[in-house]
Amino acid sequence: MDNNDTSKAEQGEVEPSKSQPSEESKTVEESQPAPDKAIASEDNYVVFKGVKTGYGQMEVLHGIDLTVKKGEIVSLIGANGAGKSTTLMTLSGVNRVWDGEIIFDGESLNNLQPHEIVARGICHVPEGRQIFPDLTVRENLQMGAFLRNDKDEIQADLEKCFKLFPILDERSTQLGGTLSGGEQQMLAIARALMARPNVLLLDEPSLGLAPFIIQQIFAIVKDLNAQGTTVFIVEQNAKAALRLSHRGYVMETGKIVLSGKAEKLIEDPRVREAFLGE
Repeated sequence: MDNNDTSKAEQGEVEPSKSQPSEESKTVEESQPAPDKAIASEDNYVVFKGVKTGYGQMEVLHGIDLTVKKGEIVSLIGANGAGKSTTLMTLSGVNRVWDGEIIFDGESLNNLQPHEIVARGICHVPEGRQIFPDLTVRENLQMGAFLRNDKDEIQADLEKCFKLFPILDERSTQLGGTLSGGEQQMLAIARALMARPNVLLLDEPSLGLAPFIIQQIFAIVKDLNAQGTTVFIVEQNAKAALRLSHRGYVMETGKIVLSGKAEKLIEDPRVREAFLGE
C-alpha cells in the first residue's frame, strides 16, 4: 500500500480497549519473554517458540518468538516480504513448522492439519479475502460452518452474521464474486465467524478498501474483541493497526525486531520513520 493509500486508511482507525495490560515498547531482546517462561504463563493463548519455516529451500521465518494473550488484539506490522503473512499461514497450518513450536491454549499445533486447527478455534481470514466467487453469500457463510453439525446453532449464527453485516443479508442470494471489495472482506470475516473462532487471524483486512469501509471493519473487529474474540492482525497500515491493538510486533526479513505496547510503538522513532513516513 502506498503512502496515499495509507493516509486514507488511517481514517478508519479505531481505539482499542484500555483494559488489557501490556509491556512498554522495547527492543525485542528486552521485551520478549524466554520461550519456556512464555509457555508457562496462563495468560498466553498463542505462543511461537523459535519458529522457522519457509518455501522450498528458502527459510522465511528465522526462529521467531511471539505471544498473543487471551482477549487481546495483537498486530504484526512490517514491510512487504517481511514474513507477516507466512506467520499467519504457519499458525493456521497452511505452512508447516520446520523448527520450533507453535502452542495454542497449552497444546502444540505443529503436527495438525489446517482443518484440525480450525476445529481447535483458530480461523484465518487470508489476504485477498479468497471467498468462493461462484457460491452465493449464504453458501459462502455456510461453508464457514463446514466442520459443525449443530444445524440450529448454525442457523442462529448465520442470522447473527447478517445482523453484524446487514449488507450481506441484502446480498444473500448474490454470487460472492459479484460483491465489491469491501463486501467481500465483510463476507470473508463473517465466514470465519461461522466457525465460532476463539482466535481470529486477519491478513491485511484494509487492503484496497475505501476509508469508510475500513472504519466499519475495524469497528466490527473491536466489537468482536470486546465480546471475547482474540485477534491477531497483520497490516501494512501500521498506525491504524496499532491504534486498534493492545500490543504489537515489528517484523523485518523474517525476524521480530521490536515489540511492546501498541501506543508506545506508535511513538517509537524507528517505527515512525520506517512505517509512518515521519
